[in-house]
Amino acid sequence: MGRAVAEGALGAGVETGPLVIAEPDPGRRAVLASLGATVVPGVAEAVAELSRREAAPGEGAILLAVKPQVFQSVASELGGVGGRPVLSVMAGVTTGAIRAALGGRARVVRLMPNTPASIGQGVTGLCAGEGASDDDVANAERLFRAVGDVVRVPERLMDAVTAVSGSGPAYLFYLAEAMERAAADAGFDPPTASRLVRGTLAGAARMLLTGADPATLRAAVTSKGGTTEAACAVLDARAVREAIAEAVRAATSRGAALSAMVSGPA
Repeated sequence: MGRAVAEGALGAGVETGPLVIAEPDPGRRAVLASLGATVVPGVAEAVAELSRREAAPGEGAILLAVKPQVFQSVASELGGVGGRPVLSVMAGVTTGAIRAALGGRARVVRLMPNTPASIGQGVTGLCAGEGASDDDVANAERLFRAVGDVVRVPERLMDAVTAVSGSGPAYLFYLAEAMERAAADAGFDPPTASRLVRGTLAGAARMLLTGADPATLRAAVTSKGGTTEAACAVLDARAVREAIAEAVRAATSRGAALSAMVSGPA
């Protein structure tokens, strides 16, 4: 995700200032260096290089694009970061926990992007932690708009953001899998089934982006006594709508549980 954001920002011409990346994997370092970034193997080296190159000491933002499970070790390497802006894309780690681990003064902005950000079509939930200024939030929003849309939410809803948009692509992919399997069962060869299903889902998604109400769009396809009505009747009989709502609730609850495990009290 860190790479997607860096590529998106540079590709969109977003002014990032000095871009320094810590990447322990030698192969990935070579790829990241091709973006025009300074790439070093460790966190401490990255902070030292950032401090050396930034125009205003202590104002360069740090992007935490690491797994939540390794955050405490990364925080130890970072040490106290003073009052720097810190942007986090870690799932389940609260702004309060991040600020406390980094010395208690960091200006933390928490973000939850999703995988379509890797192709510039993501949507990111954003919330500001204690101490984050309006400029910090605006700069974070500007950076992540380079890879898609950004929606500001209160932190109490970040677990729900993870469930709806963070996990959301998987729900669509699940539907695509089922539709392709059904198309194959109907007699289509796999390439044709894939073409029909993926083109249909992509076109329908574009119609949603016009801002039209989903129920209105569905009704427009559903003729009385027609094939779509027969299909929707099966979905209703199987309580698919309720199952999707339950799935989102389950993902939200799991996100809250993980947050408690990783962050502890905010």
